[in-house]
Amino acid sequence: GHVLKRVSTEDKCDNLIDCVLESLTTSKLSIHLLETLLEHLQEHGDAITTSRGWEHVLSILTQSSSSSLNECIALGFRCLEVVVGEFLPNMVASNVSAKRIVRSLLEFASQRKIVNVSLSAVNLFWNVADHVKSVEIKEVLMGLRKVAVDSRPDVRNCAMRSLASTIVSSGSNFRIHPEWTF
Repeated sequence: GHVLKRVSTEDKCDNLIDCVLESLTTSKLSIHLLETLLEHLQEHGDAITTSRGWEHVLSILTQSSSSSLNECIALGFRCLEVVVGEFLPNMVASNVSAKRIVRSLLEFASQRKIVNVSLSAVNLFWNVADHVKSVEIKEVLMGLRKVAVDSRPDVRNCAMRSLASTIVSSGSNFRIHPEWTF
């Protein structure tokens, strides 16, 4: 006989997320998905209360940063602005690591299609620095360091200013640990 495999709701969600991520780089359907995600974040973002939920959101947004469609990049970044601007404390409370948030910002800062998205992403690093624990400030500084060597002068200069501002504003909140390597 056939053995029926019971599929959990979490497994179904993971499979759906994987399918969505695969289609995000080229599909025009991704524009609709990102519009829906933006609307959901604006209206019900506070309903996301687990690190797993935020990880899925960040995965979708990070993937959109490498889309061939400018509209996808712009929509994905708009979603990320909402996430960082309105839900960063929720994410930190849900134990989402600064490293994961920085990775999403770094992807948008490094994309080459829309320079204003890159510049705005660099500026969001400061928001993250204000909300993370002192032990995680290294992740923010490392992310800014990577963008500070970007070949585009505007992006590089913006990253250098943000890096300096973050160090000045957060300097009293963290201690350099001997194991940190830059």
